[in-house]
Amino acid sequence: MPIILYPTNCFKHAGADVPEGITLTLNNKITIIENAAFNGSGVANCDFANTKLEEIQNLAFEGCTKLTSFTAPATLTRLGATAFQYCYAVDNVDLSAANIINIPGKCFIGCTNLNKITFSPNLKNVGTSAF
Repeated sequence: MPIILYPTNCFKHAGADVPEGITLTLNNKITIIENAAFNGSGVANCDFANTKLEEIQNLAFEGCTKLTSFTAPATLTRLGATAFQYCYAVDNVDLSAANIINIPGKCFIGCTNLNKITFSPNLKNVGTSAF
């Protein structure tokens, strides 16, 4: 079965000027969001709770300054380093359903508005400067 994904840089800097931001909805065939796929875009909300997403790679949402929340699905097993770096507006991250054992270094660095994060019960390691 082929892996269905959003490829590297596919929406990089797209929609950065959209005032209301964009709600990102994935279908159940998307399993990977590759490096920098939405880097700097106008994405405002990522609720992937009911998807089959397994991996979010490095810089995938880096610099998405309108992104306010992220909800991970149970199928998510890997977050890339710097995946959500400098998403200044993020105030809520929910990893409670995810099967993540590691939050890599710098994954959420620069998320200066982060007020609440709910960790995966499987979490074993938080990398240097992850937040």
